[in-house]
Amino acid sequence: MKLNHGQNSLDANKAVVRRYMEEVLNGRDIDALDHIAAEDYLDHPAFPGQEPGRRGMKYRISYLLAALDPHWTANDLIAEGDLVVSRWTLAGTQRGEFLGIQPTGKQFTLKVIEIYRVKDGMMTEHWNVVDMFGLYQQLGLI
Repeated sequence: MKLNHGQNSLDANKAVVRRYMEEVLNGRDIDALDHIAAEDYLDHPAFPGQEPGRRGMKYRISYLLAALDPHWTANDLIAEGDLVVSRWTLAGTQRGEFLGIQPTGKQFTLKVIEIYRVKDGMMTEHWNVVDMFGLYQQLGLI
């Protein structure tokens, strides 16, 4: 079956997000963001003190990797127009300080839904919903 141009674009956008998960998040290659995320990347759920742009994104990912030693699993990737919605499972162990929480050494599993805008083969914008209540429960904080 031959894909039409629109389907090719949707598949290409999903491939960018999949590459982000495989190379950057699970592969721990922060510099791969230079080829995946736009310089002016807009992170709507930015961490406190996170700079704008790709530089801020590199900080955010480095921080997550150090604090949570996470591994991401993609459950679904859904594309529409220039948006890709991902439903991930994130499993990890809190090994470092995370948003003011001292290391607990406890393992956790989170469900995460994220939306990425992809333009010209680069991620340009990001929103997410993370089950922080579930994280706090698993870390023994509540």
